[in-house]
Formats: sequence, C-alpha cells, structure tokens
Amino acid sequence: MSKIKTRGRVKKYRAAIIGAGRIGSGFDNSRTAAVATHAHAFKNNPRVELVGFFDIQPEKARAAAKKWSVLAYKNLNDLLADKPDLISICTPDADHYPTLLKVLSSKPRLIICEKPLTANIRQARLVAEKIVKMNIPILVNYSRRFDSTIQKCRLDIKKKKYGKVISAVGVYNKGLLHTGSHLIDFARYLFGDVLDCQALNAIFDYHRNDPSVGGWLKLEDCPSLNLVVGDSRYYEIFEMDILLEKARLRFTNFGSVLAVQKIAKDKSYPEFSVLGRPKETAVKLNRAAVGLAGNAVNFLDKKVDLLCAGQDALKTQIVCGDLLKGLKNK
Repeated sequence: MSKIKTRGRVKKYRAAIIGAGRIGSGFDNSRTAAVATHAHAFKNNPRVELVGFFDIQPEKARAAAKKWSVLAYKNLNDLLADKPDLISICTPDADHYPTLLKVLSSKPRLIICEKPLTANIRQARLVAEKIVKMNIPILVNYSRRFDSTIQKCRLDIKKKKYGKVISAVGVYNKGLLHTGSHLIDFARYLFGDVLDCQALNAIFDYHRNDPSVGGWLKLEDCPSLNLVVGDSRYYEIFEMDILLEKARLRFTNFGSVLAVQKIAKDKSYPEFSVLGRPKETAVKLNRAAVGLAGNAVNFLDKKVDLLCAGQDALKTQIVCGDLLKGLKNK
C-alpha cells in the first residue's frame, strides 16, 4: 500500500498488534500526554489505522480492543488473513520467535518487534536469515534510537563536537537480554559496532536464563565502556556516563535526562580545567513510540531507512550472546 490520495485523502497503512499487554496497550491511553504503547503510537499517527489486537488470553484482546475502539481477533490466523500492512509483536520475549515465524509466513509490508528480537542467539540468527531470504523488513523497538535528543547527541559525537570519546560507563539491571540489550544497543547507536567484549560478573536478579551481566566493551568510537550491574530486586536503574575530551555527557534518571558539562576554569585554581555546571535536556522516552511509528510510515513511503532493522538487533544480540558465553567460561 503506497501513499495514494483517495478523494483528497492520503491512504493509511493498516496496523494490527499481537500481544495486548503493557507495551501493546496497557501503559497509556488516548488521553495521556505520554505515548508509551504501540496502540497509542498508531492511533497518534494520521497515516496509520489501527485495526485490531490478538492475544492468547482472549479477555486481554477484548479489553484492549474496547479501549482503543478496534477489533479483537479470535485467533492469529484471523489477524493475518486480514492482511495488515504493519504487524507489531508485543508478546513476552520467549514468544517472539514462534510469533515471528508465523507472521513472516503471511508476508506483511513491515513487522515491528519489541526487543530483544528473540530469546536466544540461535533463534535470532534464524530469524535474520529468513528476513533476508524473504525480503521482509523488521523494525525492532530499541526505543532510544527514536528520540530526537539522543539522535542529536549521536550526531554531536560523530562530528566530534566535544572531541573524542575517552571512556564510558553504563549502569543497568533486570537482565542482560531484557534491559542490558537496550544499553548495548544504545552504545552501538552512539559509538558504532562492538569490536571486543568481556564478561566480568553476573547478578541473577531477573530470570535464571537472563542474568544481569557486568563487563567491558570496546566499540569503534569508544575505546572502553564498562558495564556495571545493579540488582533490580531493590530498584531499577539505567544510566550512561560518557567522558570526552571537551565535555562529560550523562544520561540519568533511567535515561530520561541528558546532562552536559563542558570544560571550565576552576575559580580557585584557574590553572586547572574542571567541568562546569550541567545543562540538562529532557529525553522524552515516554514519547519515543511516536518516532517508532513515524519511522515505520516513512520507511513504507520509501523516504528513510529503518532506524533499527533486524540486522541491527541481531548485532546487539550477538554481543549479549558473547557476554553470556564468556560468563559460562569463567
């Protein structure tokens, strides 16, 4: 379905959602300022028509359908038979792989999948091979790629506005795949591909098959990034601290604030350079889904590339797999 005007109106892309839980439907509603779900992102975009939900728990699909004034499909085959242009996969991590295989067989225009791509690297490689062979694009929701403040920060780093990156520290918890993959993809987005990695320790604070792994990464534009892990049984955390030649960049408050400190002269000892007062900018992660839907529409209009294609997600998952493998070898 292309951008065709019908009776003076631009034709919309039809979208359906598999999984009517929190990220699919539950985190917000049509009246909230935050756009934190796939449903709200689609409803918010004038080029998308949300047509319905499917969930293995029918009552969830019916509740989401009522909430967003759309259909509740009785089964996945009914959803696929309706031939939506866009299909969002918002199921639990372990269900991504079988759901992706089923959806790929229907050959939609675009699949949007929550992170991680699959629950393990073997499945991720198989999916990546299939999408290349079948020529079906997948957009993976590593949400920080869709925020304008982070996009500008990335350009500043690439253009060396603050000089070269000296080192960085990333702090997270609640599982390497579940949350750590967000941090690794964030680092890859800012600094380029991972050239080397090493696992150092682990905390089993989320799932027995998904520990939070501490370690070290070397990336194209960051010679040293230390991964520090906390314990989500006490509180959740997600931060990035970047030291450059001319400034310090800190993503704090679960990555919702960017604080920039530029070099200044020490008032008491002017021969020394120190960091000045931080200038803070909001990172609107609670509206990143707007960018997700916008990127999907612009891609289907053949205007832009996907900000996080299946191969991007696979690279992130390979790093996670290497860290887990390194942990087992310790």
